[in-house]
Amino acid sequence: MKITVGLYALLLLIGGIIGHYMANSLPSLIMGSITAFIFAVLAFQKGRTAHLITLVLTALLAGFFGYRFYLTLKFFPAGFMSLVSFGLAVALARDFFSSACCKSEPNIESR
Repeated sequence: MKITVGLYALLLLIGGIIGHYMANSLPSLIMGSITAFIFAVLAFQKGRTAHLITLVLTALLAGFFGYRFYLTLKFFPAGFMSLVSFGLAVALARDFFSSACCKSEPNIESR
């Protein structure tokens, strides 16, 4: 999952740069850079807390981009990013909850 989250961070950074270049949007550049940095740091963290933070942030971004797609009905960038974010959130949730599953205790034989 480390590589996937790292690629997602790169995609956010590139999207922010393109948004700044195409629409002269400084907020796009700033938020793209900040979120890319956060995801890049989270990609190299271990543990369930980092995984959960990554999942929550990805789900929030999926909602944000989904809302932007709803407002504009333009597939790129909002529709594309909402699909990518949603797909990553589903993959992160699957990994998070499959590892959170309690393992059955070993059989204890009665004496």
